[in-house]
Amino acid sequence: MSDRYCSIGKRTKNLRKLFVSLFVLALILVGAMFILPLLLTSDSMRQEFASRVSAISGMDIELNGPVNFSIIPDFGVVAEQVKLSAPDQSFSVSAAKIVAGVSISSIFSGQVEITGLDIRHPEFFIDASIPSSIPQNEAAASNGTSGGESSENKDAFASAVSTLERLAINRLTISNGTFITKAIDDTLSVVTDIEVELRAPSLDGQMDLTFSANSDGQHLSLEASLDALRPILQRQPSGIDIALKMEPAPHPALADLTLKGVIQLREDGSYQISAGQFSTLGHPLRFDALYRPGARPYGSLSLQADSVDLGAIKQAVSLPSNSAPTKNAPSPASRTVGLTGSAPNLSALMGFDGDLKLAIGSFSMDGAEIRNINLQAALKQGVLKAKLGNATIANGKVSGAVNTDFNSKSPTFQGSLTASALDLTDIARLANVDIPLTGNLGLNIGYAFRGLDEDTIKNSFNFAGTIGLSKGTLSIPALAEAGLGKNAGTISGLNVQTTIKHIQKPVVVKGRMNWQGETVSFTTQVSPRGFIQDGSGAVTLAIASSKLKADFVGNMNMSGALNGKVSVSTPSLGAVMAWLGQGANPELKDFAYSGDIRADPNNFKFSKSSITLNGNRATGSGSLSFVGKPSITTNLSFSSLDIAALMGGTSSGGKASSGGGTGGTGGASGASSADSPLDLSALRKFDANIQLQAKKLGYGKVSAGPVKTVLTVKDGVARLSLPSTPFYSGNVAAEIVANGSGETAAVSINAKMAGVDASTLFRDAAGFERLEGRLNASIKTNGAGKTTKAFAKSLKGSAAAKFTNGAITGIDVAKIYNNLATILVTGFKESAGDKTEFSELGLSFIIDKGIATTNDIKLIGPAVEMDGAGNVDLGEETIDMRLNPRLVGLNQASQSDLSAIKIPVVIKGKLSQPLVYPDLTAVLRDPQAALGALSKIGLNLKGLGGGNGLDIGKIANGKIDLKQLALDKLKNPDTVKKIGNVIEQLIPGNGTNNNTNDVLGSLLGKLANPNAPAQEAPSNVFEGLTPTNGTVAIPASSPNGRPLSANAPTRPAPTQNPAASPAPAIGQDTLDLEKPISDLLRNIFN
Repeated sequence: MSDRYCSIGKRTKNLRKLFVSLFVLALILVGAMFILPLLLTSDSMRQEFASRVSAISGMDIELNGPVNFSIIPDFGVVAEQVKLSAPDQSFSVSAAKIVAGVSISSIFSGQVEITGLDIRHPEFFIDASIPSSIPQNEAAASNGTSGGESSENKDAFASAVSTLERLAINRLTISNGTFITKAIDDTLSVVTDIEVELRAPSLDGQMDLTFSANSDGQHLSLEASLDALRPILQRQPSGIDIALKMEPAPHPALADLTLKGVIQLREDGSYQISAGQFSTLGHPLRFDALYRPGARPYGSLSLQADSVDLGAIKQAVSLPSNSAPTKNAPSPASRTVGLTGSAPNLSALMGFDGDLKLAIGSFSMDGAEIRNINLQAALKQGVLKAKLGNATIANGKVSGAVNTDFNSKSPTFQGSLTASALDLTDIARLANVDIPLTGNLGLNIGYAFRGLDEDTIKNSFNFAGTIGLSKGTLSIPALAEAGLGKNAGTISGLNVQTTIKHIQKPVVVKGRMNWQGETVSFTTQVSPRGFIQDGSGAVTLAIASSKLKADFVGNMNMSGALNGKVSVSTPSLGAVMAWLGQGANPELKDFAYSGDIRADPNNFKFSKSSITLNGNRATGSGSLSFVGKPSITTNLSFSSLDIAALMGGTSSGGKASSGGGTGGTGGASGASSADSPLDLSALRKFDANIQLQAKKLGYGKVSAGPVKTVLTVKDGVARLSLPSTPFYSGNVAAEIVANGSGETAAVSINAKMAGVDASTLFRDAAGFERLEGRLNASIKTNGAGKTTKAFAKSLKGSAAAKFTNGAITGIDVAKIYNNLATILVTGFKESAGDKTEFSELGLSFIIDKGIATTNDIKLIGPAVEMDGAGNVDLGEETIDMRLNPRLVGLNQASQSDLSAIKIPVVIKGKLSQPLVYPDLTAVLRDPQAALGALSKIGLNLKGLGGGNGLDIGKIANGKIDLKQLALDKLKNPDTVKKIGNVIEQLIPGNGTNNNTNDVLGSLLGKLANPNAPAQEAPSNVFEGLTPTNGTVAIPASSPNGRPLSANAPTRPAPTQNPAASPAPAIGQDTLDLEKPISDLLRNIFN
């Protein structure tokens, strides 16, 4: 065995030899008191004395100072500058002064009484780095199997008994001593301020010892007593009592120890304490201990305790808040124990063997308890083997083992740990820590590593096994504080399974949890080697729920920084935002992201990314800064960008679905766009500078492109500046500002268009398909509202438009004039091919409260000119305009004849499907004048011919003989019925309306007798014209083509015919004659 491994044994023997030499020196000095005064009269004699004492003790003794003697009151000797040392200088002791005294009276008895032996200012030195040889007798002992002492040592104890029987030591003191140890690596350990007092008046009496010293800022004091020294020297048991205090203690449990038991020096040279008891912090423990010195010392310790209350210990060691620190306490740095500094030196463990047994019935802390603790450890030849039995911990079971080999420069550790159903709450109590996680923990792992310093452990650590958590609850209050919802700080139903195969293979973690009412499953793989060695490693993560799926593949470090590839998708971003406590926006639908990211707690960067939201797909890169208010900087390219969809609104374009027939109010068939929330508050949460490139940029179906622009967001205000951009075969430029800084969203638009295809634009913008041509326009408007409809109703501003080379489709004004007579009989029928062409159409709008009003409509065309006025209700999405047409290309006389004919064109109804029709109300008020005027200018009136079942007489040169019509045709009952079919639908009331009476009286009276004076209309408009049966049948079908029911009411009989039955109530299939005549005309003509 090398000297390095034997250092502990040699040091122990040297210490023993040192104190034996001191004792022998004391005896010699005492004996010399009687003769030295006679002999030591010169330096040569003193040196000779020292030489003789050295030969007897085996130590080198130097008497470098004066030696003085006294006789009264006791015999005494004072020696100064005394030094004792081993021949190889492996140990030594020097003292400034040694004072010894003997009672005079004891000289004449059989026992010498040493009144005092004082060693002042001694310095003890042991040099463990010197490879001194072991004496032959010690070598023989080290090679023996028993490890016992030689017969020489046994005789020494017997001799000591014989000698000490004749010696009494009243007091032995060491004052202000220093103890220095030089280790193998030349480091020095120094113990200062050593104070010792020993009292041993007899072998059979009590021996008392007090000791105190300071080392590395720590003060140690010890008080010990031995029942008797004789049993010890005769290898028999003797009672011992020890009290030990350390200030500050390496652990509070070691601050104040009391120990008692029975000590014995055994035949094999070992020291044994049996039936021992010691108490710390009010907890009694039982122990048995054994120490056997030798070339390879051996020690064993067995500890037993019924219970240990760590909570009581914690309370006992807690210092009051006003307690001052101990004056000798070392600095925190000097007491830090950890892996960050140099590795601790455990070489001493290779120099001895030992066993440890620990048995504790109960170990408790704040209600948590560990029961049946059985720990066994054995150290042999530098290998430590420890095993923990099946202890009951936190309502579960724990067992483990570890083997440690100290025979190499870097110790190796191999172990295992198994646990089942451990309650994490109890574990936290036992560890005296607060953790945010509860649940049941189970594990079965093995581990291995090398070294005691951080780098060596990290580079060699390996482990494998499984770790599981069930029924877990994780509390993260920061999630709720971040505004993710009042319950966001709690994750429940946490079940996790972790599988570890090797440190160099990914650790796989799978689990499920419930968060904010949603079940989330997750799988992750982590490279532990990278995290242990470098603080970072490869990570994959997959999260899935009914609302969201996300994947990450990349690297992450311990500070939270990561980089890699991410993909995220959800069928409803609005639902995810609601789940995350950010407010529900059901209009935010599909969302997907894939690309590279790089993030840390303050920044997030993405590149090579593809982003999709509500059908809008972009590619590009950007960054987000979370320092202060989040800031976004991006460069995105879109194939098509729909801002309406992106903001979560619905498209405003497109044709609305048809809403029924022509009955009822005009234009009711067009359906309004849905009223959607308009919330721009999200703009307050970040600033942005977004460079956009898009092949198409639009709102709903309206789009422009290609576009290159910049969107900025600052203090809740978003600005989009659109330079001149291709737009519906023309160009558009716009400035759009969306203000979300207040409680109500506000938007302003300033735009100009040139050369735009109006038909396609209006079709996409509002489903309006009644206008063609090239459009030049400008609009400047703004509004605010919490919904899209409220926003539209708040709009104010102005707009102007000029159309060229276009047409109003669905109606031909010139054709209406040309076929007015036919229209009067058959009704206006819209023809898809009809249009009123124009070379120019101009108008301007004043927009207020969402209603755009115009009074300067001007149309110039080849056949018709028009002026007009009207409005567009942007909130209700309706139009109401009235155009006044004039035929062009006629001579002055014809223009004069037509000036009396008023046939305005009405455009009215929903923007998505307005009605366009001629208003014949004015014509019907004076039909004779209208027909006469048309006849004068030679317009076609043949539509009143037989095709309508009316034989209205000869038409000569395209003109009607009105007198002949009145005289011949009104006498025929069939004719009356035919006319009734038309007039019946023109009557807006039940015959009592004066306006209707005037119209009918003018029509019939003047046809019958143009020169007759006007007469008051009878109460029944058909009075005097009905057949002999007194009734006129209602037509089998209405002019709009809808069949009437079989029980349709009939007209009442004239008032003078008492036999006529009263008119029944009007059924649902009859025409509503209470409606204004303009509405009725729309029903007829459309």
